Amino acid sequence: MSLRKQLLLVSLLTLFLPWAGCQYITELETALRQGQQKSLMDSANALASILQERRQLLYRFRSNLSADADPVRDLYAHPLTTAITIDGYNDEWGLEANQLHHLRGGETTDGSLAITFAVGADRNFLYLFLEVTDDQVTYRNDARGPVHDAIALIFWDSMENFARFSLETDAPGEMQASEPDAPAQHASRARQVLANWQQTSTGYHVEMRIPQSITGPRFGFAVIDGDAQPLDPLPYLGTIDPYDPNPLPGLLVQPLPELTSNVNDLSQRDRRLRIVDRHGWVLAEGGQLRPALSGNPQEVSLLDRVYRRILDPGLRDYPDNNKQPGKIFGPEVASALQRGVSDSIWYQPEDLDYAVISAAAPIYDGDNIAGALILEQTSAETLLLTNNALTRILSVTLFSTAFVVAGLLGFATLLSLRIRRLRNATEHAMEDDGRLHTDFPGASARDELGDLSRSFKSLLLQLNAYTEYLKSLASKLSHELRTPLAVVQSSLDNLHSQELGDDSKVYAQRATAGVARLRHIVSAMSAASRVEQSIATAEFDRFDLARLIFDLAHAYQDTYADRVIVATGPDDPCPFSGVADLLAQMIDKLIENAVDFTPAGGVIQFNLEQSPRHYVLAISNEGPPLPANMADRLFDSLISVRDAGGSSTDSTHLGFGLYIAKLVVQLHSGTISAHNLRDGGGVEFKIVLPRHADKAT
Repeated sequence: MSLRKQLLLVSLLTLFLPWAGCQYITELETALRQGQQKSLMDSANALASILQERRQLLYRFRSNLSADADPVRDLYAHPLTTAITIDGYNDEWGLEANQLHHLRGGETTDGSLAITFAVGADRNFLYLFLEVTDDQVTYRNDARGPVHDAIALIFWDSMENFARFSLETDAPGEMQASEPDAPAQHASRARQVLANWQQTSTGYHVEMRIPQSITGPRFGFAVIDGDAQPLDPLPYLGTIDPYDPNPLPGLLVQPLPELTSNVNDLSQRDRRLRIVDRHGWVLAEGGQLRPALSGNPQEVSLLDRVYRRILDPGLRDYPDNNKQPGKIFGPEVASALQRGVSDSIWYQPEDLDYAVISAAAPIYDGDNIAGALILEQTSAETLLLTNNALTRILSVTLFSTAFVVAGLLGFATLLSLRIRRLRNATEHAMEDDGRLHTDFPGASARDELGDLSRSFKSLLLQLNAYTEYLKSLASKLSHELRTPLAVVQSSLDNLHSQELGDDSKVYAQRATAGVARLRHIVSAMSAASRVEQSIATAEFDRFDLARLIFDLAHAYQDTYADRVIVATGPDDPCPFSGVADLLAQMIDKLIENAVDFTPAGGVIQFNLEQSPRHYVLAISNEGPPLPANMADRLFDSLISVRDAGGSSTDSTHLGFGLYIAKLVVQLHSGTISAHNLRDGGGVEFKIVLPRHADKAT
């Protein structure tokens, strides 16, 4: 694992600090919420007990809903507090979008009919607003005959007497209701209904007002679609079947004024109090929910939502009351109405910066549950402050952690860069020719990496001194061995001039041969030393490289007449800047090597090619291939691949020839390599020289 990854893992430990802070804040928040939850539930139970003592209110509970609820047909009349103008629009109703009902065509229509409606009420009137989506609106005076759009209303009082009203019109505007087959004493009831029909681009609107004096506990309506082919009956959509001779409308639930007055008396600041019947319909409401510290709720940022989702999983989303406007759903309400057990729960309203706690307590009528009291309150100041503190702690600590992680990654990157530079310098400290570079990056730094760099430099300085000693050893040995060899040689010459026995002659001849080999070794070592000295003092001249190659090839052919030496190359001059004597000496070493391995009558090929930037000289010879894994070591000093019988001469080979050739090529900034021929029948040496070589410094 890299150093940066290790430091990154270590830096992640700093996340423990925000986690510990959040745990502390969360525990404190939980304790405070539990305390407020218990306090609110005690208040709800106390208020429920007060309402249970008011018998007249319980009577209204019983008389208001004596039958089972029907979630499809029941209607809730929202309390209206402003004057309503019957103009076909509901602008002044003041209802929210979630207080509107929606119906869509099904089996009773062709599917093109849809209704959005709302029911409202004040002390004197019941109001109904219909927004009808219809692909074709037909009026009563339509030329197609009696088929036209209409609205049917049905009322059913507590005595199971019902009235059926029909609303039809010839054109948009005010319209009059009629009551077919009404008794004579009820003939004037329909005229009390005030309605207004307005056509729209998608259908029409109808707004109507009905006196509370003619309505009862049950109410229903239906919109009849008159644009279909003449049918009997016509398709319809609504909460009742308008063709049923004895229909049963749904319950019409309205808030109770007496109960609302009592609720307003019991309401407290920043609390909302609602009374629901045993089916969850709101019969009274008082008070208002407001944030604890500010008068208006604040929108929640995306970051706050993430924090709440991660650290506040106990908060529920606010219950969806859109399924049946006017009815309250929630676990705490179900607990109070169904099991008679008080309960409370925390909610998180969407996109608001405060939480809401809701407590529900059952209201008993004797042994029966008549309804429930729901008391709601926003989070107290302490809770809001802890929420803000939690957000601040998370933001600051996470920012600090990110800053620390970024700093550690930056430091790790710098440290890795220094180590990588030191590694690269170590890998390239020795060049192919054995020269050492003792300069290391970061040696002046006063830290552990600086100490390591200085240690490497000290080691390489010592190694360089030893290498220089080894390089001069051959020259020193050749100089020191010349005098002893001369003494031994003169002694052997004097010994040969005397009469020796047969055994003594054999020993003297062996000693003479050994001295000859030693002299050859000393000469080879001296030649290498001279070449190195010549390279150090060489001066470049301009000459024709092709002419040099051809002249040497012709001379070699005369010298080695038993081999075939062929030279090919460009006909034009090949100007080159270099040291001609050293290049000739390099080629001498290569041709000597080629002659040693080329059998008699074999071919040695010289081939010179030129490119815009280089000259390429290839010298190939027939003979045995190179041993495996020797191509890279062939040009090192004291390396020879000749065996006892592999040479055409009896000379001792120490491996200095190809080493000298490499030194000369490097002087001219070129490269030299050796490889076997493709057919395996010989070896080729390739020398690449830049056309504008400068003297190496």
